[in-house]
Amino acid sequence: MNINVMPVMEAVVTLFVVMIVGIIGRITGILNPKTTKSLSEVLVKITQPMLIIASLQIDFTKEKLSTGLWLILISGITHIAITVFASFLYRKHPQRQRKVYIMGTVFGNCAFMGFPILIAMFPADGLFYGAFYTFFFNFYLWTYGTFILAKGSSKQYNPLKSLLNVGTISCVISFLMFVFQIRLPAPVLNAVTDIGSMTFPLAMLIVGALIGGLGIKNMFSGQDGYFYSIVKLLLLPAITLLICVIFRLDKGLTLLLVAMTSVPSAANNAIFAELYNADAPLGAKLVGLSTLFSVATIPLMLLLTTWILSLT
Repeated sequence: MNINVMPVMEAVVTLFVVMIVGIIGRITGILNPKTTKSLSEVLVKITQPMLIIASLQIDFTKEKLSTGLWLILISGITHIAITVFASFLYRKHPQRQRKVYIMGTVFGNCAFMGFPILIAMFPADGLFYGAFYTFFFNFYLWTYGTFILAKGSSKQYNPLKSLLNVGTISCVISFLMFVFQIRLPAPVLNAVTDIGSMTFPLAMLIVGALIGGLGIKNMFSGQDGYFYSIVKLLLLPAITLLICVIFRLDKGLTLLLVAMTSVPSAANNAIFAELYNADAPLGAKLVGLSTLFSVATIPLMLLLTTWILSLT
């Protein structure tokens, strides 16, 4: 299977351009810390839930449901396995940094970066695969993600609140609407889709503002960010590929899993760190570095995967 890596590279470059605008906005004072925090609230509580609902406004079939549930299960196993790995790998770091490293390792940019990759590999079904794979991602982000960030912070973790929030509720609503084929009227769906599409540029503007506050020099300083990028962008997808080959998983599923573990840190990691008073500058640093390096590493890992699969 040949993979067109150009859409992936274009998505990365687009993301970086928006991030640079955010950096300029912070340097010029247009985006200050108060504005950034308010925009983070808008993203988490308005635009992202709209994106989740819009992604599953698709036609229902039993085959699609079966495939979707299988992808949710695979996504769950993958994220939980990475959680265990990251918790062990960063166990000696101070708690305030440790939880940011774990978040950055577990939660990749599966939507903005992942969707173009899947569409390039599976033109007919890529968006469908991405929607279901990120279903567990969104649920896990709002439950485990908020749990780990609340540790040691002034915000107390509330299990009920973690289950009943705009993120998890929008996941359940979108799934039920898919199963029962509840279709939004065209004007409403267009509005929901437009609001949801704001998620990606808004997220990168916020991350750019955080990086602008951190300073470009600080982003490239120290060794931990480089170690993290190697783990996130090369080690995790390589381990995923090895496991898939050992267990002789379907080639299409192998490509999907390697692609989804090759993406850089999700912008949400820096944004959630900002909301929960964790080390938000570190979160922004991990997003910035890993996104920069992913321009080369994502095509590399996908080409390596196709080569190895051609030999097995």
